[in-house]
Amino acid sequence: NFKNILGFLLFIIPLTAGISFLNLSWIIAAGILSPIFAISQRGAALVPVSLLKKKSYPFLLTATSFQALSFFAVSYAMSVYLQSGAGISPFAAGTILAANPLASIIASPLGGYLFDKTQKGTLIMASGLLIQGSSVLMLSSLLGTNSLILLFIILFISGIGGTLFWTSSTVLAMDAGGEKNRSVAS
Repeated sequence: NFKNILGFLLFIIPLTAGISFLNLSWIIAAGILSPIFAISQRGAALVPVSLLKKKSYPFLLTATSFQALSFFAVSYAMSVYLQSGAGISPFAAGTILAANPLASIIASPLGGYLFDKTQKGTLIMASGLLIQGSSVLMLSSLLGTNSLILLFIILFISGIGGTLFWTSSTVLAMDAGGEKNRSVAS
């Protein structure tokens, strides 16, 4: 639907620009345009009401949203810090930040295996958040040091924690969606 797409673009472009460039004017513009976005999306909910009525899904959706926001905030902040605060090149900063997705590639099969063997998705998610949160605390204590290898290692460990969270949360979300809403739920 063209109206839905246009409403989404009018909201997401200034929001993304505001966050990317740390520009308050763009963020305010997104805020002003958010009612247009909301109105354009009426009748085309991103998440079906039937899915939101399921017992665990709203909590899972909230936890996943906050985890994603924190993950991207840390990645963005680390990129700014490494280039501005630590004074390293964008290439070197990108190499250090690659620790997180590298860990995801390695840990995704482990997360799936653990879920299949234990069926304890909530415990695996909580463990992943604990690992990721502890890593962020370690990162904050290392700011101001020049140990780039240690930053890489801690970001790698954080990536393992995030991946343990994501593998379990994806399976739990898809299960909550059932056959009918599986693609929307994930």
